[in-house]
Amino acid sequence: MTGKIFKNSPPFAASRGDIRDLDVIIATLPLIAWAVFMNGQYAMLFITIGVISSVVFELVAEILLYKNIGNDIVNAILTGLLVSLSVSPDSPVWLPVVGCAAAIFVAKYQLVVFAKYGSLFSPAALGMLVCGLYPENKNLFVEGLRNALYPDDGMLNVFLGNTEGALGAVSGMLVTVAAIYLICRKALSLKTVIAGLVAMGGLAISVVPQWTTFSDNMIYQVIGGGFLFYLVFAAGDRMGAPVTGMGKLIYGAGFAALVFLFRFYTNLPVPEAFGVVIMNILTPFIDLYTRQSPFGGSVRTSKKQEEIPDKPVKNTK
Repeated sequence: MTGKIFKNSPPFAASRGDIRDLDVIIATLPLIAWAVFMNGQYAMLFITIGVISSVVFELVAEILLYKNIGNDIVNAILTGLLVSLSVSPDSPVWLPVVGCAAAIFVAKYQLVVFAKYGSLFSPAALGMLVCGLYPENKNLFVEGLRNALYPDDGMLNVFLGNTEGALGAVSGMLVTVAAIYLICRKALSLKTVIAGLVAMGGLAISVVPQWTTFSDNMIYQVIGGGFLFYLVFAAGDRMGAPVTGMGKLIYGAGFAALVFLFRFYTNLPVPEAFGVVIMNILTPFIDLYTRQSPFGGSVRTSKKQEEIPDKPVKNTK
């Protein structure tokens, strides 16, 4: 059993290409620059601590489990960046460390011991969820929605990111630019993004609070509260997401529906992170029921199996 699970290299290094991880890191650079511009050196401290802790945890896990060390460092850097960008600047500096520990040791490596086909959750998504559970790491936008308060910041400020919130999730404009870049680089599923935007927009129009109009509610729901950030960088993560085309549509729409329901009908602190983790759990079932079967329902056999003749039956008479 040990030989089958703990191979010479991490199972994630081959499944997640370093080139695509580098594309996602490049896409986060404008968000990092904006976070530092808005919050100063404190934001850079958060990001540095998150990246260093994620890399250290990655190396420790590889030393304990595998022979080849350093095969997935690029992905560890990306995980540290995403977890750090999901943290509010008012949170303690140790919070990204806890989030990265959950991302690496729980989501990425520990669960693979029990899961036959690898990790169940997206590491970054689970790390974001753990950080969001801290009481001081508040989502002011979501709290305003639940208290029937119209956002204090204008729509333009929310889109540009001139507002309070998580370090990398406040600017809808920069996340949109990152999404366009990742889609062009084929590092992000266009189907998942479109399905998420359509589902969130449709729900926001159909269920309108009394303090706003249907058009304002739709725009605020999409660009505010970190929905775009989690849709692009967490739900868009290929680890934990479906592989079929129809599955990606269901995945994106399901994520948006869960976020909308959690925002208005629950007290969950980070509806977006809960939505991603729940959809990660449902991914195997989505792939199972959206995978196309061969024509006629028969299982395709390999050429080697077709070429093997039947063994002659010995005449015992």
